[in-house]
Amino acid sequence: MCMKHPILLNLKKRYPSLEKRERAPANSMYHISFAKKTWWKNDDISIIQQDYDAKDAYLSLIEINTKIPLQLTISCIQADLYWFYQLSGTTQFFIPDNIKAGPFSVNSQEYTLMYASQRNYEVHIDTGSHLLFFFVVKADWLFRKAEEDLIHFEYLIEKLRQRTIACVNTRKLAIHHRIHKEFLQLIKTRLLGALEMDVAIYGPISRLVSISHQDWSNKNLKKQDSLALIQSVRGFIKAQIKRGELPALSKIATTFKLSHQHLARIHKDHYTYTLQRFIIVTRLEEGWYLIKEKGYTPTEAANQLGYSNPSSFSAQFKQYYNISPREVNRQEPDI
Repeated sequence: MCMKHPILLNLKKRYPSLEKRERAPANSMYHISFAKKTWWKNDDISIIQQDYDAKDAYLSLIEINTKIPLQLTISCIQADLYWFYQLSGTTQFFIPDNIKAGPFSVNSQEYTLMYASQRNYEVHIDTGSHLLFFFVVKADWLFRKAEEDLIHFEYLIEKLRQRTIACVNTRKLAIHHRIHKEFLQLIKTRLLGALEMDVAIYGPISRLVSISHQDWSNKNLKKQDSLALIQSVRGFIKAQIKRGELPALSKIATTFKLSHQHLARIHKDHYTYTLQRFIIVTRLEEGWYLIKEKGYTPTEAANQLGYSNPSSFSAQFKQYYNISPREVNRQEPDI
């Protein structure tokens, strides 16, 4: 049984004049012999998808040439961990639960790991040429590898294990010659039988996973002290929120003998999103717990969490969970 197709590009709804063809044009940058090919085109846009769906992995190469800026809606069919490589051009991701931050941009010759939950995401592509490559591996494989071989990705894998709503990603890393070598070996694999084909692509994908772990580990060696510090800060914040106290950034900085600016910077270095966002999300997750598990009313939960106005709590809660606090005990969140 193959993996479920991880994403859907909702192209026709936004650009109805696009024509769909089940082939790639002769001038495509790469031709993957074993991939399913789809070509969307009109006078201004050309999007070539080459996808392969194996039993334990899914990979996709997307080549975009556009004369106009694109705003695409991507539907993630299920929660997955993505290895995303920007081989050329730039992709901007707008994360629904990233309340105050702007887009997360991946530039040419950069890659990142991204945990994405089951929901829609907005992606912006500027004019010009862009080449994107991503792959997903089956969650069970990641869970088996997590404790021994992927310890530096434990945070992302735990998000996948819990199927949490928040979308998170690693810092961006450079695409170097070892990655290029594995990528080229992967896409140049000749067409084989189904079983042989799957085995042939697992080697390069496994090595790409290992390389990304090594890259992350090397970058982390110099940051272990600051990571331990920021984890202590996050633990302090969670404890304050559970006690019903609103953690002020100035107080946190003073407690840990840091400047406000340095504290904010090292948190974003490690987690790619702001410390203020972490506080907001932690309060909302505690609010869910209070309502769902402790039987608080939305107003009681807002008061317990230090919101001066319950309507502000309700608005943030609905933006994050896609349901109001009053609906918590009637249904699960729409993720």
